[in-house]
Amino acid sequence: MKHVSARSSLLLTLAILTVFLFACSSDERSSTGVVREISQSRIELDISNEMTSSIGFTCEPSVCKSISRISKGDSVYIRLGSENNKNKLLSIRKCAENDSECKQARDDELKWMAQHQEASEKSDAEMLQCRNKMENDLKNDNRYKSNSIRSISKQESEAISSNYNKLNQDPSKKICLDNLN
Repeated sequence: MKHVSARSSLLLTLAILTVFLFACSSDERSSTGVVREISQSRIELDISNEMTSSIGFTCEPSVCKSISRISKGDSVYIRLGSENNKNKLLSIRKCAENDSECKQARDDELKWMAQHQEASEKSDAEMLQCRNKMENDLKNDNRYKSNSIRSISKQESEAISSNYNKLNQDPSKKICLDNLN
């Protein structure tokens, strides 16, 4: 996976959290990762080197009991469903070495993250292009330029400088000029 900036990483984290929130009304789904924190109502997983997912949930007593067998640092496979628009933990287990179900869930998540990273980068590029065009349009639109800007002759410029220097030499007027700056 490509290097992910802090902003992109935050956007991806928010995207994953949003997917889990909106997915509450969808069918069963699975996730896998390394446990950072776990409680009877929340799990935080490292999905990849750049991605962490925090999932709140409810669970049946038998499933909640199985949480006690999971520790920080364990690679786990979780199945989630929904109940009353909330995540419901259906099962949780440690991933075994060469666990095909864990591998498939991981591959699916990494594929999803890559697609969303690509979409995010495309959106950022489009927004930058739009902003640059807008700034350029505003810069070239006479309605947004000051009417008082005009070219002055060398003679006018020298007269302004001369008057400023005269004012700057008079101590009482210098104080006034200093207050304007």
